[in-house]
Amino acid sequence: MGCVLTCSIVPEGTELDCGLPEHIVEEEVILAQNERLLIRAIRQATDGDAFYQQLSIYVDSNLIYYDQEKLFNMHAGLLPIVRELEGARGQFEILLGFVGQYEYDRILQVIVDSTVVVRQDTFPMFAGMHKDIDEDGRIEFIGNWFPDLNYCFDCDSSYYNPPAIYEMNVQGFRYDSVAVKQWIEENYGVFEGYETNKYQIIPLISAEKQAFQ
Repeated sequence: MGCVLTCSIVPEGTELDCGLPEHIVEEEVILAQNERLLIRAIRQATDGDAFYQQLSIYVDSNLIYYDQEKLFNMHAGLLPIVRELEGARGQFEILLGFVGQYEYDRILQVIVDSTVVVRQDTFPMFAGMHKDIDEDGRIEFIGNWFPDLNYCFDCDSSYYNPPAIYEMNVQGFRYDSVAVKQWIEENYGVFEGYETNKYQIIPLISAEKQAFQ
């Protein structure tokens, strides 16, 4: 089993442990920590992958976020990610992995200003193939809300299942509708909106462009 890479924001030389632990004891652990911020949760007693619940985020010793429902994960140590936002003193972004509806892996975004959560959003798990898709000078990350919705493998058609593309900018990750529309037109040849339609089959312009289908 290989590593699942998400954002590739990993210091050079970092070793990733892709092995599955034989047994995990339920205990409180620290998922991330710096001078101002602390993220901790209860690691569940399971055989296999590690999952975390009752997640708390503290800033300057103040509890600013708590979730006892979601099942969080770390994706081979790549998540959570804490990123200071440029040009916004005291503001930073936190990306957390969790298991979403239908068992799809998702990313929870939390934007913190000082000691207050000012924005939350949910993304699909990024696939790791990040690049400047629309050539605007900013990097986009790509994922899919329904990554296993396949009409067939190695064929020239697909369900209408456009990706979700997010741009990494100074305000944090934001949905990039321009890049999504460009991807749809290049791959499907016709723009039918941003939502998945599992009842609509679209011929692919090129059989080589079946990423995320």
